[in-house]
Amino acid sequence: MKVWIITLGEPLPVDDKNVRFHRSGMLANILAERGNEVIYWTSTFDHFSKKQRFCGKNKSIFYDKNYEIKFLHTLSYKRNVSIIRFINHLQFAKKFAKLAAKEQKPDLILTSYPDIFHSYEAVKYAKKHNIPVVVDVRDMWPEAFIEAMPNFLKPVVKLFIIPVYPYVKYIFRNATAVISILPFCLEYYQNFSNRKDRKFDRVFHHAYKRLNPTQEELEESYSFWQGYGLKRDNNYFIACFFGSMGSKTIVDLDTVIKAAKEIKLKTDKIKFVLCGSGENLNYYKSIAKDCKNIIFPGWIDANKIYTLLEMGSIGIIPYRNRFDFKNTIPNKAAEYLSGGLPILTCLNGYINEFLKPYDCVFHYQEGNSDELTEIILALYSNPQKLKQASGNALKAYNNHFNSEKNYDELTSYLMSITKG
Repeated sequence: MKVWIITLGEPLPVDDKNVRFHRSGMLANILAERGNEVIYWTSTFDHFSKKQRFCGKNKSIFYDKNYEIKFLHTLSYKRNVSIIRFINHLQFAKKFAKLAAKEQKPDLILTSYPDIFHSYEAVKYAKKHNIPVVVDVRDMWPEAFIEAMPNFLKPVVKLFIIPVYPYVKYIFRNATAVISILPFCLEYYQNFSNRKDRKFDRVFHHAYKRLNPTQEELEESYSFWQGYGLKRDNNYFIACFFGSMGSKTIVDLDTVIKAAKEIKLKTDKIKFVLCGSGENLNYYKSIAKDCKNIIFPGWIDANKIYTLLEMGSIGIIPYRNRFDFKNTIPNKAAEYLSGGLPILTCLNGYINEFLKPYDCVFHYQEGNSDELTEIILALYSNPQKLKQASGNALKAYNNHFNSEKNYDELTSYLMSITKG
């Protein structure tokens, strides 16, 4: 079977030797391993590092003998929520449409949504050539774009976005199948587009692949953390955060840093390791200045994440209570759970409901650093409760977010689509 996967904004094999593959990357690997011919369409622009992979040109590489990655050159952007990113996506879609017409037709297309524009072109191409096309919903756009704007700008942005909605309706009305990481997202777009044929529509949760590093890789990673004063046997309680340090309308790290400052006055055995990069990294470093229990290692690779999860105690998801976040389980949850880390979050809604049977989520009110401080100190002083929550976290991961299980099911499902 020949499969096209069209995705923007995921890490790729050319980015780092220890790259952490996300949903499309893991799926592409599994499809190729099963003997399918895979073409992965993406951009030259790396969403995470905000750098161009290849300077000024399209490029095609073979990651494996039957797995090709096509990089289409698009302009750079600095802010995740910006008009320039909007133009970047539009540019990619136009280039994809032009180049796709010259390629041998695939047997199946999987397009990630967002983006709206390349998904529209993918569905239009599939419809023209009578090819099954699956739309994989990861996030709610343009709704999330509007939600990320300051309140005074939202009415203007809504007017600007109006022309996009016919494209959205076309995508979901004409897709062979729609899958999503969440029931809410799937139902929303089914209803929004008045989708008729839903027999192939499914929910497939985010999944995370647990690594199996070599001894040399482990030693290298532990040595990296030792440079920050963290060791396997130093008995620190470590609160971890992995993610983008971009817009404050998405992540509330101010409250986490404020709690860390309060905790510093009570004990030096609790550390906060805030991993990632973004436009506000220097701001967070400035407000955490002189607070030695906060560590900013920047962007870290998969092996360093693995070893930090091994040493860690709890994972923080400080996303703000936007309507889209309240109806989701962020991919970071699967990452934390894979390492047996209970989750500490200010999110209301679906994540609490879904994981409630496992008793591995601790909730604090958004912006309430006193409550966050109280929860962390309580877990620190009750190792037995933390151990139990850790065991529950691993159960939740194995039952719902294990990549081998989830992507095996998703791969079999995609193959069934081609058979009708």
